[in-house]
Amino acid sequence: MYHVFIANSALMLNLLHGLDDIASSHFPVLISGEHGVGKELVAEQIHLKCSNRNFPFVRIQCSNADDAVVDENRLAEGTSLFFDEISLLTKNQQERLLHLIQEKRFPQTLRMIASTSKDIETFVDEGLFDKTLFSYLNILPVTVPALRHHRDDVEALALYFMRIYCRAMNKTVDSISAVALKLLKEHYWPGNVRELKNMMERAVMLCSEKTLDADDFPLIKNERSIVDESLNASDRSLKTSLDRFKKQYVMEILNETRWNKSAAARILDVQRTYVFRLMKELDISQD
Repeated sequence: MYHVFIANSALMLNLLHGLDDIASSHFPVLISGEHGVGKELVAEQIHLKCSNRNFPFVRIQCSNADDAVVDENRLAEGTSLFFDEISLLTKNQQERLLHLIQEKRFPQTLRMIASTSKDIETFVDEGLFDKTLFSYLNILPVTVPALRHHRDDVEALALYFMRIYCRAMNKTVDSISAVALKLLKEHYWPGNVRELKNMMERAVMLCSEKTLDADDFPLIKNERSIVDESLNASDRSLKTSLDRFKKQYVMEILNETRWNKSAAARILDVQRTYVFRLMKELDISQD
């Protein structure tokens, strides 16, 4: 099952067009970009555009990979092998994978695609990632831009997610107001498309009308008031302003999850222990 790739902006259409040449070869590809930009979707598009599109697309979550990394006996000719967040492989796992590559243990027509949200070249410089393995994977580099750099796609993405969640929740929401769309387009999107997807799910769930309005997006609606508050405060330092926003944002997520720290951590895309650390640093309590 593959994801739908939404692209209306010139930036993303150019990226999509550039994948045609990449897909026509069998060289390894390294996809980089921030968390939530859609690196896996780009990997899928490379597979779907190549001559082996009817063969398996195998996903390996490097954060959960075992010591063997991959069972080469289960890989067929024509397979596209996608290593999600490859920088999370341990040194032993990196050595194992490099050994499989150097010993040519993979089928000849297998295509290797890897992704990373880290500065993997710095990892190489610091000895955290194998230089030879990096050189092999980085033959065809692809960078996926952050959502804030292609805001022209926000409306199409928001409408797509709205329809998906309406079907899933049996809701009758059919549009997004102009005011709400303006908020969505102006938001910075630190969590990129994944953040937009999660926000649309919450908005559809909370909405009781047929149109999503600004009130259905409390997290970004409050951003403007936080900015105004910061501009009029006696302490207008960047750190204080960011802390003010972080506190409001984390509190909104905690309230939404009924103070379930594990659920909040999943939405924030952080470890559960970091949620407790944020609560302590930002003086957040359930009072």
